Amino acid sequence: MTRLLMISIICLLPFLAAGQQDPMFTKYMFNSLVFNPAYAGSQGNVDVNASFRRQWIGIDGSPATILLSTEGALNDKNIGLGLTLFHDRIGVERRTDVSTNYSYIIDLPSGRLLLGLKAGMALFGFNFADLQADQLDPYYQQTNSPANLYFGTGVLYQHDVFFVALATPNLIAVDLNGNDLFPTFIKRHFYAQTGAWIDLGDSGMQFRPSLLLSFQEAAPVQAHLNAGLLLNEYFAMGVSYRTGDALNASVTIYPNSHLRIGLGYDFTVSKLRPYTDATFEVMVGYSFGEQVTKIDNPR
Repeated sequence: MTRLLMISIICLLPFLAAGQQDPMFTKYMFNSLVFNPAYAGSQGNVDVNASFRRQWIGIDGSPATILLSTEGALNDKNIGLGLTLFHDRIGVERRTDVSTNYSYIIDLPSGRLLLGLKAGMALFGFNFADLQADQLDPYYQQTNSPANLYFGTGVLYQHDVFFVALATPNLIAVDLNGNDLFPTFIKRHFYAQTGAWIDLGDSGMQFRPSLLLSFQEAAPVQAHLNAGLLLNEYFAMGVSYRTGDALNASVTIYPNSHLRIGLGYDFTVSKLRPYTDATFEVMVGYSFGEQVTKIDNPR
């Protein structure tokens, strides 16, 4: 019975995580390029970020994600470029994804408007043999690797004290397989994001509330509400809530004007709570420019 229960959970994991076919991060403010190409060049200098997330610890086949990204603005041009690479595992499903990102930056009297385009390739793998179940159908004993080409777009508006962003990173998906068993697999996602940075008098602290909304046809709208506090530009902490999923706590330290190191911990509140302890996330970033925690930083 226990074995049957665990096999059922593994099979259902891709559906339980349906709202996160795109990778999910607690510290999404440092990984916005993965779902919005308009963030390319938004920092004004070259920025590199690496993240690892292990979700629902204690469940075999639970989601695990590795992400590498870099973005920057071309010198003396209103053009931003970015590259993302991630590997995502959920149950018997694997996804390896690489995407290029382009943004055109328009200076406005009251801020900046960035218009972004994304082109990427996603390679999916389905290893049904990992289920370790007795299956008479040979379909469950094979390993399949369908590939999708996709295109997306996004927009970002940056003001002195707030930002607003909209994006659909996979607006168009093209099936490269020619296999009726595995038609176009990437589902269209939509994101809306906003946030602000509010100075708290002369205390040297800054309050940073933010909100990320995500939607796809196979899942309800999910909201990620975050409240962060930056202390003297060297230490930040935050708490957040992702609807239907988890309560989150995170910290970020800035050892110098270029480096940042962050940790996130999620407390599961969904129906998976009896089967999992928690979720953790680690992030390391480096900025080849000015201090990444300056007050005018939109992230």
